[in-house]
Amino acid sequence: MPDLTPELLTEIRARFAHVETCPFEGERVFFENAGGALTLNSVVETSARLAAIPDNQGRDNGASRALQQMIDDARADMQVFFNTPDRNFFVGESGTELLFRLIRAACLGTPAGR
Repeated sequence: MPDLTPELLTEIRARFAHVETCPFEGERVFFENAGGALTLNSVVETSARLAAIPDNQGRDNGASRALQQMIDDARADMQVFFNTPDRNFFVGESGTELLFRLIRAACLGTPAGR
């Protein structure tokens, strides 16, 4: 990668939380992201901001409606991102969660004896 200068690499790494250190074990090298090792700082900030809202969707108040609108907007964004105009897609918290949902749907949707 000839265009990846040390300066650019530093800029990229600065966008992630805990790139070189574990908050429990100190200095550490992360070789993969399956465990969520590489989390964008902007994701951490957004998660904290949303977690601090003292309400949830599905209730009859302004905060709840605002949260539901965020969820609806995110679904619409993912529809564009995945190019699925019929909204035939789903997302989950992790790859493991998605696999669990797929396997469960396949098992429950399979007729007995198959």
